[in-house]
Amino acid sequence: MYKGILYSVLISALLYSANISAISRDKKVQLKNNEYNSSELCAECHQDIYNKWSDSVHALAVKDPIFYTSYIEAYTISGGEAKILCLKCHSPTVLVTKDYELTTKLSNEGVSCDFCHTLKGVNLNDKKDPFIRDISLIKRGPLKGGEVKEHKVEYSKLHLSSELCASCHEYVSDNGLSIMGTYSEWKGSSYAEEGKQCQDCHMPKIEGEVAKASTSKEMRYINDHNLQGGHSIVQLKKVLQVKIKETKRVKNKFFVTVSIENAGSGHMVPTGMPTRKLILNCVVRTPKNKVYSDKRLFEKIIIGKDGKEMVKDSEIMLGRGVSIIKDNRISPKEIRIEEFIFNIPESTDVTVSAWVDYLYKPLLLQETEMKIEMNRDEKVVSR
Repeated sequence: MYKGILYSVLISALLYSANISAISRDKKVQLKNNEYNSSELCAECHQDIYNKWSDSVHALAVKDPIFYTSYIEAYTISGGEAKILCLKCHSPTVLVTKDYELTTKLSNEGVSCDFCHTLKGVNLNDKKDPFIRDISLIKRGPLKGGEVKEHKVEYSKLHLSSELCASCHEYVSDNGLSIMGTYSEWKGSSYAEEGKQCQDCHMPKIEGEVAKASTSKEMRYINDHNLQGGHSIVQLKKVLQVKIKETKRVKNKFFVTVSIENAGSGHMVPTGMPTRKLILNCVVRTPKNKVYSDKRLFEKIIIGKDGKEMVKDSEIMLGRGVSIIKDNRISPKEIRIEEFIFNIPESTDVTVSAWVDYLYKPLLLQETEMKIEMNRDEKVVSR
């Protein structure tokens, strides 16, 4: 099983690394009706969008080493049942094709172009299959009007709505425990009240051709299909603001007040997997390089039946947690005030620093050399 999955993943990676221009531009693009099409076919006309998507977490949803390692572990723990749960979102075309062993290129495309653009609705009450599909030559998206030879184009409000994202970025286990609540966090925020959707932040308009040889002004901008999120350093730096609000001395006590604000995220920070954490660090240094430090941890902790914290993504996503014992993550537009106290002589000059680290420690497969000497023979040969 593992060898089969690994083989298909490696083959897919090689296919995607190939230059798309190697595909003949002269041949006519023929899309299959009533079947999912490979994203490489979409690239024939929508190259700018494809180029952004091909390097995204959606395109790498199967091949990503963080997911793949957890998936193998979850597959083993669950006796194979994890493929139903995990691939529903990481390779959603398999719900139709039934290729749960990931043997085809299409399955290894992750969240592919044709999967998203043949959706006509979502049913968030259906945990096993929330997707309402119309797998045909009608391709749905945010553009109004337009006809091309290869397929029909239909305007879709769904593709401008956070509900589209909710079908995968909201996960409640069978026992009713909220494992991943990114959508509900957004829905309860002021961003939702203002009508600001997930796509506004994660798929903003950028320069690019919607399709080759398009002439209309509307077609000169595309939504960024790279989908920047928690994996992006640039995106992370937009989210939080940290400020040293006040320092004061009371005899040999040195007080530091720090504010941390979720200024740029429409959901809680951190969101997604509960194994992601924030660390607010406060460090005070003296001229003689003596260091005083303290920190605050912002996290969501889920415990299992044994009462211990669940620290592996694989176990958490299998829904085996029984309770949330801590959740002090920072809500959208929330300002949290933290006070740090250090024992520092009153006459000492100091330099104060405060910053936030984003912490995530996933398990990864890695190459390990194993060298064992099995037998040896030595002989001394004299002249």
